[in-house]
Amino acid sequence: MDGYHRTDALRQIGAQFIEARLAFGMTDEELFDERVRAAARSAKAVKFPRMITFMFRSYQVSPWSQQGLQLSQILNLAVTSSSTKQPGKNLGLTPETSQATIQWAKQKAMLWNSDVGSLYQQIRCAENSFSEIIGQVRTSQGGGHIGDGVFNPVKFFAMVEELPNNFRLQQLMVSIIKKHNLNTDQVRVVSQALAIIEGNSELIDLLISNPCDLDILSGILGGKVVYVKGKMSYQPKPSLVIDEVASEGGLNEAELLTSYLDDLAPIKTVEEEAGRDDVFQIPNEEAHPEEIEEENNLPTKLRSIQPPSEREDHTYNIPRAPHDYENQIRELQMALEAANRQLALGGGQQVAWYESLATLTPEEREIMKFINIGLLRGVEITQLDAELKRKYRWTGNQLDQRKRSALTKLHLFYDDLIQDEYLKMI
Repeated sequence: MDGYHRTDALRQIGAQFIEARLAFGMTDEELFDERVRAAARSAKAVKFPRMITFMFRSYQVSPWSQQGLQLSQILNLAVTSSSTKQPGKNLGLTPETSQATIQWAKQKAMLWNSDVGSLYQQIRCAENSFSEIIGQVRTSQGGGHIGDGVFNPVKFFAMVEELPNNFRLQQLMVSIIKKHNLNTDQVRVVSQALAIIEGNSELIDLLISNPCDLDILSGILGGKVVYVKGKMSYQPKPSLVIDEVASEGGLNEAELLTSYLDDLAPIKTVEEEAGRDDVFQIPNEEAHPEEIEEENNLPTKLRSIQPPSEREDHTYNIPRAPHDYENQIRELQMALEAANRQLALGGGQQVAWYESLATLTPEEREIMKFINIGLLRGVEITQLDAELKRKYRWTGNQLDQRKRSALTKLHLFYDDLIQDEYLKMI
């Protein structure tokens, strides 16, 4: 049987026999794969939470789960494998292990009658949500009256991308969606507003009562919320003009890259959780005099980038990314090394890496230029992301994939071509 209570149902109607397909010698992983396939054929309204549940169950009994990898990480490897020189390098995987995980992901996609891109979006959002929320997702159209709005997968994706790992706000958004029958565009904009006013109960109550009031949304978001061709759209106030900013002078690439990647680190990254912080450690002159001496002997451009004053307690309250902490730190270290190498090879000149890196696509080059210049002007990364998503009509996942692709190319380029030269210089 497929595990969806058909046996109990048949017993209740007095059936003496049950038609079933028997399979012998199946592993637990194969059993859960069959449950995923059965969920796809079960009642349409509830198939999404059922499929997600057994996808995770299948993964949990696979060899890759025992290695500490997340399902979304493996699916992302499969999605980006054709555009990445060494897939899995940032996760610490050998080329052989990386290829094996990619093949596993592709086989699962075929078995589950999907593609790796769609699976990646579904699983990544599920990892950033909660079983109580996922269980409410329904695959149906919904009614047109107040109170009967349906919380479908597309609305779920839009909500989680804006409110990752926030159970309280996700639960509030689900109630708003059901009460006011919001469409996907409205869900995204209202979720953005809800994230901003998280600690303000009065504004939250106002938004819950009037989620589609354009004046309320515009006031909260600090821009203009309008309907464009029937779709709700948020238009941020003009915060930067690329040509204007570019004419103001050179960029401190090391600081900008540090600040940007810091925003990708997990939430609550504290020293006792991470051990000694090799990236942002401030040398103690009494405890480590040799570190101070070594630091002072380096050229100015190569000295360690010290943390801003608000991070001096080593507590970083920043958005959580779907990677484990060790991989985040490794990624940040690689980025810092690459930025320092560039400054060294340029004789201390501040050359924009995104202008000179040949492997970047024009799209990736424009994105990184936009972000770096915006950070120089003091614009928050969330505002920059919102403006890019609005400009290119991307989801949060689509933008994040492009940013990570650009940074991965930067890491690989410098690691492959100038590692020896950099080591000689220091």
